[in-house]
Amino acid sequence: MLWEDKVAAWKADEVTKAFFAEIKVDIMRLTDALIEATDLDKICRIQGMIRSLRGVVDMPEDGIAEHKTKKE
Repeated sequence: MLWEDKVAAWKADEVTKAFFAEIKVDIMRLTDALIEATDLDKICRIQGMIRSLRGVVDMPEDGIAEHKTKKE
């Protein structure tokens, strides 16, 4: 199976769609918590969590490149 086909099948799966929907809800909740936060440590932790989740949601459309070993 080609890598592109694997990515397409993964994105079409209902579990994957539910996973991304939950992440988007988590980002919204964390953003609300960030707006209300006053403690600098808490602000930094929340920002880190949001960035991590955004990295998952903003994954390239073609997925992560398949690792290829360099042949000599």
